[in-house]
Amino acid sequence: MNLDELTSVAGLASLTGKIAGDFEFNNLPKLTSLSSLSNVTETDGFLYVISLDSLTSLDGLQNVSRVGTDLELLFNPALASINALSKITSIEGHLKIVFLDVDDALQPRTALTSLDGLNNLQVVKDYVQLVNLDALANLGGLGSLATVGGFFELNDNQALSSISELSSLASVAGDFRVVQNQQLDHCLIMAFATNTNQLSIGGVTTVNDNANQVETCPAP
Repeated sequence: MNLDELTSVAGLASLTGKIAGDFEFNNLPKLTSLSSLSNVTETDGFLYVISLDSLTSLDGLQNVSRVGTDLELLFNPALASINALSKITSIEGHLKIVFLDVDDALQPRTALTSLDGLNNLQVVKDYVQLVNLDALANLGGLGSLATVGGFFELNDNQALSSISELSSLASVAGDFRVVQNQQLDHCLIMAFATNTNQLSIGGVTTVNDNANQVETCPAP
């Protein structure tokens, strides 16, 4: 069977409960829905959704409450909603959401405007990486995130103008990297990253090539 022509995962409707291993959907350009997966509740391994060009939402994953290792959403240009992830409170590995680096203005890298769906996520035991989310204006869906066990990175998110939604973030065990976010004010980032009453950073803080870059920010 040519998987390039696959439009449905209805054949997986019998999957129930825990996936005892990894769960990956990769390079299926005509797949439009994951709705047949609604009986899956957890994975022992990773959950990857990669290069699904026609997928607009993660509906079908709404009963997943646990990801055993990593959660990756990569290069899904039509993905406009991740609301189905709302039952996930912790990720045992890393969280990585990355979209294509496309220079052509007629080919938007992402349709994702919101991280709503991650509202209940409190702990990521490895790193968090958000890259090339062109339509994302704020981090509202990460309002409950308190602990990151690795690095935290925001990179080249062209519309991102606020990180105040990270009000619950208390600990990043690794580096804190915020680079090339053209609408995100440099001093706003620095005020957040250096507020030791709120946030503990175990690694190096790197804040470069964002909006209004200056040598020294005024005292808060």
